[in-house]
Amino acid sequence: LKNILSATSLIHGMKKSIGTLYPILEFSYVMMKSNADEVLKLFEIAEKHGVGRIIISNVIPISESLVSECIYGNSFNYERIVEKIAIKTLETNVGAAVPEFELKTERRCLFIENNACCVTWNGEVAPCYNFLHNYIAYVYGVRKEMKQISFGNIKDKSLGEIWRSPEYQKFRFKVRYFKFPSCTDCKFHDICDFATSNLMDCWGNEPSCADCLFSRGIVQCPL
Repeated sequence: LKNILSATSLIHGMKKSIGTLYPILEFSYVMMKSNADEVLKLFEIAEKHGVGRIIISNVIPISESLVSECIYGNSFNYERIVEKIAIKTLETNVGAAVPEFELKTERRCLFIENNACCVTWNGEVAPCYNFLHNYIAYVYGVRKEMKQISFGNIKDKSLGEIWRSPEYQKFRFKVRYFKFPSCTDCKFHDICDFATSNLMDCWGNEPSCADCLFSRGIVQCPL
C-alpha cells in the first residue's frame, strides 16, 4: 500500500506541475460485510493523494466461505453505509461510484456500450472482465463454473478482424439488447443446471450473460 500511495502522490504532483486533470486517478474497493466500514477511511487517503473517485464494488465469491460475506442477498443494513459514503463525498470532494445491493429490472453492459473488450496476456480477445479467464464463482450461493470466452487471438488475426467477425457481432447485439433470460432472479436458479456455468442458458444462448452481476450493477465495472 505504501508503494501504491507513493506512486499516486508522484502522479498527482506531476499533474499539478503541468496543470492538467489527466490522468484521472481512482481507487477501487471491494466491499464485504467484514470491511464495509473501512471504506470510509479511504476518502481521506484519496483526498490527500489526489484521487478523484472511489469505485466501490460488491464481491464475487470465489469460494463458498465468502458467500456469507456478501452484502447483497444477505441481511445487512447497507443503507447506513451508503449514507455515510454520501457524507464523506461532500466532506472530501472525492466522488464515489456505489453499487446496487438489490436486483433491479435494468441490465446493461458497459463493455458493449463503450465498444470495449479485453485482451489477455497471450492475445485472447474476451468481450469483458467476466469472461476473461476460467474461475469458479458463487452467484447468490450457487456454484458457477466460469469459462474463458474468446472470439479470437491477435496473434492470428488483427483486433479489427476479430471485432468484425459475424460471431462477435452477433454476441454484442444480443448483449446490447440483453436477449438473455434473467437467471439471477429466476425461481429455478438454485436447481437449474444451466445456472452452473456460463456456456449456455435455457434460451440456447452460447455463451450466456444471463447470470451476470456486472450487468445488474451489483459488481461494478471500472469503465
